[in-house]
Amino acid sequence: MSITEAILLRMFGRPQWVLGRLGGIIMARTNKACGAWVAQLLEIAPRDTVLEVGFGPGVVIERLSKLAAAPRVAGVDASQEMVEQARARNRAAIRTQDRSGRLAAGLGGEFTFRQQCL
Repeated sequence: MSITEAILLRMFGRPQWVLGRLGGIIMARTNKACGAWVAQLLEIAPRDTVLEVGFGPGVVIERLSKLAAAPRVAGVDASQEMVEQARARNRAAIRTQDRSGRLAAGLGGEFTFRQQCL
């Protein structure tokens, strides 16, 4: 693996450390419009539960949590850095919605909806 591949993997493949933090910032800015478009295409019904696999910095989770029709939004990601960024990005929604169990995120392999509620 070349040094360039190693750097890109740490930034975007499975973000970690400082490079992962930077990769998350870049992903949040560049994927925001696409994430909003995808969230709109989902046509979420009032009783649906949404699971985002590989949520990255949490921009789509943020968008989905603002939709009145989405009763439960959950996500799982393999990167601790992305889980931390998603929790930070969704802090306000977490404070108001965690008691109702509407918002959750966690690491792959360790995640259960109730245990990882934000």
